[in-house]
Amino acid sequence: MTLLPRNQIAAIATMAVAIGLMSARAPANADQRVALVVGESSYRYVPALANPSNDARALAAVVQQLGFSTTLSLDVDLNAFQRAIAQFISQIPTADVSVFYFAGHAMAVNGQNYIAPIDAQLADAADVQTRFVPLNSLLMQITERSRRATLIILDACRTNPFEQTAAARGFRVSRGLAEVNLNRSSLGGTTDSNGAASGTLIAFATGPGTEAADGNGAHSPFTAALLRNLGSSGLEINSVFNRVRQEVWEATQHRQLPWSQSAMVGDLYLNGTGGSLLQRRVMPPPP
Repeated sequence: MTLLPRNQIAAIATMAVAIGLMSARAPANADQRVALVVGESSYRYVPALANPSNDARALAAVVQQLGFSTTLSLDVDLNAFQRAIAQFISQIPTADVSVFYFAGHAMAVNGQNYIAPIDAQLADAADVQTRFVPLNSLLMQITERSRRATLIILDACRTNPFEQTAAARGFRVSRGLAEVNLNRSSLGGTTDSNGAASGTLIAFATGPGTEAADGNGAHSPFTAALLRNLGSSGLEINSVFNRVRQEVWEATQHRQLPWSQSAMVGDLYLNGTGGSLLQRRVMPPPP
């Protein structure tokens, strides 16, 4: 048997330790993950909200720990919001899992939902198209580019500050948000993009046509439950939102029941057991 010199043995041992450390640090699953997290608190023309910025900061920290490349946008006006969306959408085609989270004001007009940036104003009915972010258009842009799994999370059904202004201008703003149909044609897609937005789950803080609480603590009831459960080890994403629903229902004394709609194909685990972050990949949308 040939014996190696001590210096070679030391070099090999050092290399082995380095390889071991790299293996331990490298994620067991190379899935690409991107997230855009938006929190709007300091509204300029309507009453401010206490919690959305806190909610967004905390949620961004959780998804970043789960391996997401995360953009956090706080108190952004329409132009900055649109830039953040454009950047996020450009990242989606190469991502396996995408998350869009919004906390702040939103409203429904004629069955369509609109997200309010901090500079949103409502002088007439036309303003909903020019001063707000149409949710259906946003969903269409996201789901058309999604490779595998997309989560849309909206903590945005608080008391509507635009309701009185709309009534004074002669048009109606609905209470809460309207139900969303995940069929691409219903979202406003082109004729070649019909069918369900497969691989998508959308979650609201409360059911269609109802209002959610902003909360008296550091976070809204919905986001507080999300923070407790989103990173749970070995918990499939539908089970995550089932837990969130139950916790919010109990915490609000049965006044607020979160609502979600899923077109997921397969099981999505954001923090799986055995080192696997995405235990079973969802199917990509059909061509």
